[in-house]
Amino acid sequence: MKKIFAIYLSILCTFPIFVNGDVPCSTHNNNRANCLAKGGCGFDSFVSPTVCNACPNDQYNPQQSNCNDEDSDGCTETCQPVPANNFKNSDGTWYLPCPINNKYNYTNTEATYIGNCTCPADTILINTTENSTNSYYCGQCGDGGMQSQSGDIYTCSCQANVGVNNVHGATDNSGTRVECACPTGAIWQSGSCKCATNTYLKKNSNNEYVCATCPEHSTSTFGSTNLNDCKCYVNYYMGGTNNTCQLCPENSSCQHYSGQTYETATCNSGYQKVPNTTNHTFTCESCSDSNATLYGNVCKCNAGYYGPQNDLNTECTQCPIGTTTTTIGATQRNECKMNHNTKFCYGSGDNKKCMNLIPAGTVISVSNNT
Repeated sequence: MKKIFAIYLSILCTFPIFVNGDVPCSTHNNNRANCLAKGGCGFDSFVSPTVCNACPNDQYNPQQSNCNDEDSDGCTETCQPVPANNFKNSDGTWYLPCPINNKYNYTNTEATYIGNCTCPADTILINTTENSTNSYYCGQCGDGGMQSQSGDIYTCSCQANVGVNNVHGATDNSGTRVECACPTGAIWQSGSCKCATNTYLKKNSNNEYVCATCPEHSTSTFGSTNLNDCKCYVNYYMGGTNNTCQLCPENSSCQHYSGQTYETATCNSGYQKVPNTTNHTFTCESCSDSNATLYGNVCKCNAGYYGPQNDLNTECTQCPIGTTTTTIGATQRNECKMNHNTKFCYGSGDNKKCMNLIPAGTVISVSNNT
């Protein structure tokens, strides 16, 4: 009987026996070191002869080889416990780490249980797609972000025309990650990004929203969205070739009111606005003759004077002694009429006496030629 059992053992060692697809150690030169895990397998020292068995459900082998691959006897790793925060791939023989506050890439065929990963509090599992690669990370869509949900997985997109930008995490510059955020200096309020006072929302040359600072000597209210929302201080108006706040000229309305522009600023009564359309600046000018007054855009001679009615360059001549004009804006000498109130006075104080030089009823004819 002993001889028969010895013969059986000899046959067993000579011809490897496969049990449930497991590979006996004798396949690997009868060396236990060569019978270490083959991919998703691990050696079982309690089986005689020692065989390579598939890893248990709660373990895996990072080598990711086939249990029956007899040509891979250089393997030196055994089955290992599944690390925390990992998810199983599609064939269940190896694992990938769950995304923790960062993006993790893998091809569509490599994993099926990403939805089992649990993100930290106040974050969601977000997926973006680039070609055939899925990108998962734990985060939030952010201010101005719109999210859609499929099971436990979300996708994000940024709302248009509300001032939000698509920004990336500190360790992710791939261009696939979507995190929406207001530009620096702005806050999310009432469905859009609001820039602080003294700034306004605009797009820069990179097509990104920024909070641009108002020009010097101007300010804006909270939530401004246009350069025109920047209003110049009192004593300044918006103008110049680069739309900046210019110092108001003398005798102008912008010396008294804020928010004036090149177009809206006016001159005080008695002064004419003289614009420089090339530089978008202006001055306020009065009549060249001090004896004339500006009415609208025309200078008219004052009472007692006559002369041509011009824009600003007017020369007024005084009526002869004893005569005056009865209206403002006389243009001819013959419009000068007798002034019966012309008096001659002499003496001073209580001794001062006056008399009419031209008695009432006297008629004097004044010719234009004299």
